Amino acid sequence: MNSPVSRRAFLGHAARFAALGAAAPLGLNLAAMTAASAATLPNDYRALVCIFLYGGNDSYNTLVPSDALHHRAYSLTRGSLALPLEALLPYRLSLARPLPNGQSLSLNPRLHNLQAVHQRGELALALRVGTLRRPVTREDYFAQRNLPPKLMSHNDQFCLWQSLVTEGASSGWGGRIADMLEASSGQQQSLFSAISVDSGAVYSVGQLTQEFVVTSAGPIRVEPIPGASGAQSAIVASLTRPSSHLMMQELATRTQTAQAGADQLESALSSIPSRFDFPITALGDQLNMVARLIAARGTLGLKRQTFFVSLGGFDLHSDANLLHGDLLAQVAESMSYFQDLMNHHGLGRQVLTFTASDFGRSLTTNGSGTDHGWGGHHLVMGQSVAPQQWVGDSCSYTLGAPDEVGQGRMLPSISVDQLGATLATWMGVPASDLPTIFPNIGEFNEPTLDLLRTTAW
Repeated sequence: MNSPVSRRAFLGHAARFAALGAAAPLGLNLAAMTAASAATLPNDYRALVCIFLYGGNDSYNTLVPSDALHHRAYSLTRGSLALPLEALLPYRLSLARPLPNGQSLSLNPRLHNLQAVHQRGELALALRVGTLRRPVTREDYFAQRNLPPKLMSHNDQFCLWQSLVTEGASSGWGGRIADMLEASSGQQQSLFSAISVDSGAVYSVGQLTQEFVVTSAGPIRVEPIPGASGAQSAIVASLTRPSSHLMMQELATRTQTAQAGADQLESALSSIPSRFDFPITALGDQLNMVARLIAARGTLGLKRQTFFVSLGGFDLHSDANLLHGDLLAQVAESMSYFQDLMNHHGLGRQVLTFTASDFGRSLTTNGSGTDHGWGGHHLVMGQSVAPQQWVGDSCSYTLGAPDEVGQGRMLPSISVDQLGATLATWMGVPASDLPTIFPNIGEFNEPTLDLLRTTAW
């Protein structure tokens, strides 16, 4: 360890693991807490899987109008980005109840893998979801009344989607769900209640629950340095040595927790296949790890979990016709296989998967792409969804209409709080506790949405 190269390598590894510590669980004291004295949830397993599409997915070329009237309005507004009607007709969705004004919706043809999932009644639609503090109108928007902060800003909006407070938030609603359920679920407070794969996210951080970050290949560890015997143990020792400095004490605790968590997780995963037949893509690899972690739930003693995976590349200000379809195909291939796998193992009703994104994009084109918008369509998948259900409102696809707030940006018809509260209720959060997780939920007449099957607890 005396050579300059070895020293640089050592410091690089230490810095990398220190970064892990910032996102690792708070401390070993949390893992050591005893189980709750009385469980109020049934003895089953439930998990939420958030698929975050970073950059702002063009949801209006994800779910596309396929009746003649609305497709004509869509084509006039979308211009060169409009998908032709004849390409959409084979993927028209049969819905549980009609959309207003005779409208019909089709999946983008590149989402064709999800058509069978929808036909089986395992894919529901949440239409024009967006960040809202309270219901707003087009007039409110132009008067700048009651609006969320910094609309159309990537960092602010993906943080607001995940946390429901402004950028720099210390917790997200996935982590807060885990906080709320740990005592009532009868499981020990666990390092693995909220897991993010391949990247950390505020969504998975609670007030007590800290996300555990893993890679698609498994837990994160201090890596050995080639040619430097004993470097791995030396790095761990340097990060966990006693110190009077509060930050060093916290780093030591988090490092110990991350190491202990890695040991526990690797042991639990050792009997699980390392690879199911997911597509070999970024999202496929992440959902493969989620499937492995769900398979290890019994060994880990878990009854409630939240997972976060993500896919970037959706900020398509240009070349949308070339790139957007490939991204959607990756989403559909991975999601459909994930649901098939859950069904095969008898977990189809115990896992809900949903998409999220910074914001919807503009209906209008800037030439070969779209600009930042607001409300956007999303998918909720699992055998617990009400078959062929949809919630929210679709679009007029007309500039200047009550649902459009300028430049083809669509006003949300339902809030992230409402969608999140619906999913949290399915996880077992009592209605009385929803405001703790979703700070704006009291502003909406319908705090939860008619999206899921009626479940008797």
